[in-house]
Amino acid sequence: MPSLIGADAGSGVNVAANYLKAVESTNFATRGLRFIKVTSVHSAAAVDFGKAVLAGTGVYTTSNSLYQKGLNALMGFVEVYATFAPGTGGFIVAIADDTANDGNQGGQNPDASVTNNPFTAAEAAVKAAIGADTSVTITTVAVAATGISIS
Repeated sequence: MPSLIGADAGSGVNVAANYLKAVESTNFATRGLRFIKVTSVHSAAAVDFGKAVLAGTGVYTTSNSLYQKGLNALMGFVEVYATFAPGTGGFIVAIADDTANDGNQGGQNPDASVTNNPFTAAEAAVKAAIGADTSVTITTVAVAATGISIS
């Protein structure tokens, strides 16, 4: 079929090119996605989710590894669409954006200028699941033209 964009050619049909515009999105007839990063500290050191245990031995593909425990706890709070290999910087998952609310007072807040954490209960659950004694932090990861930044 010939294109009807911007050309009448006597047909009386002239379709504007507005629908050819594109903006960044994760919502193409699907739910919007959000990328989040999970990091943890245990005994003043960053947890390496690439290892099987907090002592830093084994690998994340081992049954009941730190990564598996963390993911399993996280899935109790958000709908996970994709997971990525973990490491010393934590791990990243893609979640349904409308599930980024674990019921804390602030709830979901897409406005990055407001320091409101929708993951308070999820952080506590991941911390308990992996046995970390200090903290677990879940943050939204910025996706840019150069790729995903996990800094």
